[in-house]
Parts: sequence; structure tokens; C-alpha cells
Amino acid sequence: MQVRFIDMSGLINRFLVFGLSFVVALYSIATLASEAEYSRNDLSTSYGYLYLGDNARDLNSSKLESVDYRGSGPLEWGIGIGQYLTSSISVEGAFEYWGERYNRLGGAILPGTKNNVIQIGGVGLSVSALYNYTSNPFHSYVGVGLGYFHTGVLITEPTSGLLTDISAPSNQLLPEQHAVIGINYRISDGHKLGLEIRHRNIDANFGVYTNGEVNAGGTYILLMYRSSD
Repeated sequence: MQVRFIDMSGLINRFLVFGLSFVVALYSIATLASEAEYSRNDLSTSYGYLYLGDNARDLNSSKLESVDYRGSGPLEWGIGIGQYLTSSISVEGAFEYWGERYNRLGGAILPGTKNNVIQIGGVGLSVSALYNYTSNPFHSYVGVGLGYFHTGVLITEPTSGLLTDISAPSNQLLPEQHAVIGINYRISDGHKLGLEIRHRNIDANFGVYTNGEVNAGGTYILLMYRSSD
């Protein structure tokens, strides 16, 4: 049976544009809102957060293309904690997972695989430094960070076509850099919901499975939940 690849580029680009427009619009509302005096009740000295999202744009169109293979691909998720150092500067650390399914371009089907579909993903730890701005009930932020991820590749089993790590290349511990921009809305005391755009860079080289070195990161749109003391 022939595997059919669905071109998701148009939908992904529209999703990315929508996310960027949403963040810009909410940020504008926040900055135009009344400049209420900052208080420690607005941003607690410590907080926790959870997020869930998806890759909105692939960086490697010349070597890999995102595909919707056997249903939707893996979702980006993370759990973390943060601490305010000043009224506007915070640092945070997170345990994260990311992944994406790709079709490898410009090469014959490798022995021991059904097709050129692979999944790249990893788990790891990251740290970020954020600049925060609050104008109740909005809280916006921008930041940068880095991390290390235990990153691996899944390949397609030659008979069933299912993704498997059998005969796949060995996992690698890879450095990662990211930049974020986001905005939250306070739904109640100590609880916020928001949207974040995270641009991740992680260089990986799994030989013929990735056509050499590729940027396995991407731009993610994440739904955020934050809880503070």
C-alpha cells in the first residue's frame, strides 16, 4: 500500500501567522491598558508552569519536510519552575519533550526501512532568562535560553511501516538554544493561561537518515498554564 503524504505547509503557515498575530494583539492590549502600579501580588516571587503545543514550521525544507504520517505527530510538552530575581527579571528551568515527523528528501529508501519517513525527538533540561511586563490582567514576556536534549531517530519498520527504534542510529546528547515570546491572562489569583511562541535551534547529524547535519528544531506554538504562590 502506498503511503500518502499530506502537504501541511499552508495550514502550518496560517497557524503560525495566527499565533504571531494573537501574541502581538494581546501584547498591544496589555501595553495600552492602564498602567497599574506593580505589586508583588501581580507576579509572585516563584511560579510553576505546564505547556503543550506543536511545531508550527519546519526549518529544514531543503533536506526534510514535515509530514502527517499515520496520524498527527508527537506534541511538544514541558513542566518547569521559575523564580523572580527582580520585579521584571526571572529565571526558570524545565523538563521538556519535543519531536517531529519528517520525510527525508532526495534519497533512495534505506535498507531495513519501509520509506524515508523518520521521527526526530528528544527529552532534556533547559534554562531560560525572561524579561517580564505586567499590566493587569495581562502578563507578557520575552526571553532566551539553552539546554541539553537526549535526541534520537525513529525509522519505519520494513513490513508494517510503524515507527521503531530497532536498527535506528544511536541517540545523541545535543545542545539546544531557544528564544521565546508570550503573553498570559490572569484568570484568577495565582492562575494564568497564555500562549507562547518558542523558536528552537538544535543541530543534529544522523548521517544518511537526516541527509547529514540539519537543524532539528523549529517554531512551536504552546498553550501555557502558570501557577504562582
